[in-house]
Amino acid sequence: MFKFAKFKSLRNISIALLGVMLTLYFVVSFRKQMNTDMYNSIVPGSKLLINYMARTKSRFDVFMYTIPLPGTPQLTAQRIIGMPGDTLQIKDKTVYINGIAITEPFDICYNFNFQTKRKLDSSYIALFQFVQGASIGPDHEYCYAIPKRYEQTLNADTAFVFFERKSDTPLRWDSECFPHDSIYPWNMDFYGPIRIPKRGDTLWSTSPWSNYYSNLRCQTCMSLPSLLDAKKRRMYTLAQSDFYFFMGDNRDNANDSRRWGIIADEFIKGKVYLFN
Repeated sequence: MFKFAKFKSLRNISIALLGVMLTLYFVVSFRKQMNTDMYNSIVPGSKLLINYMARTKSRFDVFMYTIPLPGTPQLTAQRIIGMPGDTLQIKDKTVYINGIAITEPFDICYNFNFQTKRKLDSSYIALFQFVQGASIGPDHEYCYAIPKRYEQTLNADTAFVFFERKSDTPLRWDSECFPHDSIYPWNMDFYGPIRIPKRGDTLWSTSPWSNYYSNLRCQTCMSLPSLLDAKKRRMYTLAQSDFYFFMGDNRDNANDSRRWGIIADEFIKGKVYLFN
């Protein structure tokens, strides 16, 4: 009886451990944040809990996704900004969804150029959470990524000769910006408007976006052409995929949908939670 009870106990423990291992493999996992795309919300080295079973996606949720381009890091964690069916536009860094500026309730960082009256103090850097920056001139001139919520305070600080948010100009084409075509004179600060496709949308083969969708390594993005008209145009259906527009909270230093494009549902792996 003793040996049987011991065997039964070991069997139960083994089953429990196997269940935990399967849960961690298929349902959740832990990863470390390896880049600065989400600074200041998630700092590099932070432990992240990834829930692979999360199916509901809402604006401002952070999800882990696979970048659908060759030669890029395999996975990244960023925030959903554009939902399926939205029209997104960025004007002077402000994001508009369907023509309305959104209120972003988190620690967005922007790059700021400034000059101080004396050498920048390390305690000042820590107090206002300056990140990813350096001296850019001999007379105490600097450029740092700083949380937007400190902009008004720092702009009024008499320790600065000047303090200004770094920004691009309208209609200046940045070749790094998706869709990487000069007929769209977009840059990171003035971007769009772009409509985020939703499941069931149709697309003509003559659309400038057709090459992007057809080149994605995506099984569910496009159906076979369903129509051929007199102009020899083929119509495709984005049959099974919704698409999302992701952005990093470290806006001026993040590689996100502004660079490699909208992300199909197929590439989105799991919802991200900060673990530590």
